[in-house]
Amino acid sequence: MHKDTMLDNRWRCRQLHLTVSAFQVS
Repeated sequence: MHKDTMLDNRWRCRQLHLTVSAFQVS
C-alpha cells in the first residue's frame, strides 16, 4: 500500500465525516 493512497483515504474519510456532521447539524 502506497503512502499517497493512505493519505488520500484518510483525507476522504475526514471530508466525509465533516460533511456528515454538517448535514446532521443543519
